[in-house]
Amino acid sequence: MRTSRRTRGCWTGHRDPDRLASSVDGRTAWVAAGAIAAVGTLSLLDRDITRVVGRGYSGPFKQYLDVTNHLGERIVLVPLTGVLGISLLTDDRRFQDAAFTSFQSMGMASVLILGIKVVVGRHRPDETDSPFVFSPFSGDTSFPSGHATAATAILVPWALYYNHPIVWGLVAAGAGGTALARIATHRHWASDVLAGGLIGTAMAVSLTRFHQRDAPPGRYFRVQANGGGISLNVHF
Repeated sequence: MRTSRRTRGCWTGHRDPDRLASSVDGRTAWVAAGAIAAVGTLSLLDRDITRVVGRGYSGPFKQYLDVTNHLGERIVLVPLTGVLGISLLTDDRRFQDAAFTSFQSMGMASVLILGIKVVVGRHRPDETDSPFVFSPFSGDTSFPSGHATAATAILVPWALYYNHPIVWGLVAAGAGGTALARIATHRHWASDVLAGGLIGTAMAVSLTRFHQRDAPPGRYFRVQANGGGISLNVHF
């Protein structure tokens, strides 16, 4: 394999963790405070929401939730990696950036919530009738929902890159279905999935802004097969 570079440039994805940390400011603190308040308020309705969603978990609605539930599972890495690989074979720069951002967003958001889960130690709805049972560092990991985090982190970048009502509708249907599935199966409280969705969305929005701001005209990655083998062309 040979690599060619026709003009100067660099891929800046490796700098994103540092940029996320340095982008925290007063506005971020206010947004975080609002999100915490929203999650805390919703937790007062957790038990009622679980009851209502559980009652409707049947028929076509159940089938829909069972499908969307997979968006937050590890198996989604297989198609997501496939989409990323396919994007590299095309000249579509927006497709490439959206695929990479989606992949990166899921990975970084999923790592971020691991520590939160351990520290909070919230019990799942299938373990207790009360949404206010917490055992930090106990192995209980209900808060926040990893499935909701992953689903939004994966899907939101596509809506940001392809800003169209239909795309936003598909994203809402997918991420919303994942969130409802976790509630219906008593794996998470509503406030768990709201927190996960906010974290996944925040990661997706931040990374998309970084990448769109950094991307100069003409940047793309392309894999080409030819008589001498396979070449990876990196154009900037």
